[in-house]
Amino acid sequence: MAMMPRQKARATLARLSAIAALVAVVAFVAFVFLTFPFDELARSLEAQVRGSGGELTIGRMRAGLGGVTAFWQRHRLGRDIDLVGLETATSVPPMPLVKTPALQLTAGVAHVRLTRTTRGTVGVRWKP
Repeated sequence: MAMMPRQKARATLARLSAIAALVAVVAFVAFVFLTFPFDELARSLEAQVRGSGGELTIGRMRAGLGGVTAFWQRHRLGRDIDLVGLETATSVPPMPLVKTPALQLTAGVAHVRLTRTTRGTVGVRWKP
């Protein structure tokens, strides 16, 4: 059975609305990635660490995709130790009825350039 002209128009309008929504979301995400001051945030973190007596160098700081964050760090402990890796984190809210606290779970993998080794990390933060 062929679609009536009015039904075709509604279907076309629905497709165009979906495409417009997708374009708006992509434009917003691109706007955030292009305008967020990642480098200024990195310099601020470096200054805070320097103020507390440490030294930290963050090469490029970028937002993660899909919950995964890429990082590069340089630690100066007599000699430079560079770390390049990926990290992801998730959290579980507290459940008062079952009397369980909130949890923050992190997992990551990093390559240590000095020793040419790759190490993995898993962390659990208990929030009573």
